[in-house]
Amino acid sequence: MLPDEIVIKWNIHDVHEAVEGLTDDQARAVLQYCKKHHDAEVGISYDTLKDAAETLFWGHLYLKGIPNAASQ
Repeated sequence: MLPDEIVIKWNIHDVHEAVEGLTDDQARAVLQYCKKHHDAEVGISYDTLKDAAETLFWGHLYLKGIPNAASQ
C-alpha cells in the first residue's frame, strides 16, 4: 500500500545553492518565509527560494553584487 502523505524537505544547503552570499541564519529565514507564504499551486523551487531571499535580503544581496538581486 502506498503512503497517505509525502514530505518534501528543503534545507539551508538548498538555499545556498539557489542564492549565493547568504549566511546560514539568512538561509533559515528564507526557509521560514517560504513555509509561511507557501502557495500549494506553485510549490517551492529554486526560483521561489531565490525570490524569498530577494524579498527578505534584497539590499544585502544587491550590495554584495549577487546576480539577479536587482531583477525586481
